[in-house]
Amino acid sequence: MKLTLTLCFFLLFSKLALAVPSPILACLAQEELNLHKSKNTGPVYNLNQTLVNQIATIPNLKLSRENLDLVCSNKLYGPSLSLLRLIILEGKKIFSIKKGSAGHGLAMGQLGTFVETSPHIMFDYLNEIQALMPYAHCLTDEIPEVKYFYDRYKYLEQDLNGYQLIQDKNKIDRIFIGLSKMDQILKSCKARAKKLAEEEEKGTVKR
Repeated sequence: MKLTLTLCFFLLFSKLALAVPSPILACLAQEELNLHKSKNTGPVYNLNQTLVNQIATIPNLKLSRENLDLVCSNKLYGPSLSLLRLIILEGKKIFSIKKGSAGHGLAMGQLGTFVETSPHIMFDYLNEIQALMPYAHCLTDEIPEVKYFYDRYKYLEQDLNGYQLIQDKNKIDRIFIGLSKMDQILKSCKARAKKLAEEEEKGTVKR
């Protein structure tokens, strides 16, 4: 597994004490290091890479200390999923870019694009999770709100931008609550997959 450029710089700077990246990048880099050590190359790792790559391109981007703590100390979701959840629920107001800094206007535009595309990042993550499930529709069976938003994307994506499609924040929050219980969901899906296989053998499948 290759480490990202951000993580390499983070490790280099830590050893040489020459500089440190922004706190949020340092937080995500630490999560990446932990994933690397555990040989985790799954959906969380890919989400981490996406967020690192997006944030690293926006100069002077900062999170408040409160939001940084919510992201980096969140044991329920982990940094990447916690950050994605916060972006989708709260939008770009969780970030700040110092006024008058070089490239401020460009950075604000980049931030707006990043936040607007965050729903697509979430659905890429959900699709990767679904691909690991024991049977098709497992994730939508266990977290019905996922299907609700899948349907909205299917029928409304051409008319609304990504952020307009996810305005029901209660349903979004329930999705993330479900994602925090993936071990339980996987166990339930395995039991359901076994039952489906048995019903298929008997010719009595009910979907």
